[in-house]
Amino acid sequence: MATLGERIRHYREGLGLTLEALSEKSTVDVGTISALENRKSRRSQFAPQIAQALGLTVEQLLDETRDFLKDPPYPPAPAVKPPTAEQNTVVGRLTNRETDIILAWRAISQRQRDHFYKAIMDAHEAANQFAAEVLARRGAHGVVSDKRAAQALPERPDGEQPDSVPGAFS
Repeated sequence: MATLGERIRHYREGLGLTLEALSEKSTVDVGTISALENRKSRRSQFAPQIAQALGLTVEQLLDETRDFLKDPPYPPAPAVKPPTAEQNTVVGRLTNRETDIILAWRAISQRQRDHFYKAIMDAHEAANQFAAEVLARRGAHGVVSDKRAAQALPERPDGEQPDSVPGAFS
């Protein structure tokens, strides 16, 4: 079984990184990385930072069943092809900003797209949560006009609406 240090060294060397380069990418001291590579430890508090700098998750770094250098977790980003004549007519109607966005989107990997979508969905969920809290706070003070929001408000055990919500604003 390969130790954490052996896997770090394998990926570092496979990616052509020096200790200094990995240290700079991961913000982990060179001496710490060197010590990890040379000891038989199976875990480290620095594993998440080092894994990220190597382009892996901690689980992938510790996975002894796969070599992610030979079998990458995500396919490489597709090459950006020059637009066809038909696409040029469409692109001609786009603004510079829209064109920049399309070209940037084509240039990033599927992994980066997945992270982008996740960030958007997390932000959307947070916005919905915030809106529900605002409606609940206003509803607790009798200002909500939306029936669905009023039905979603917390009730006291006696079935009455609360007259205030902790943290509510006036």
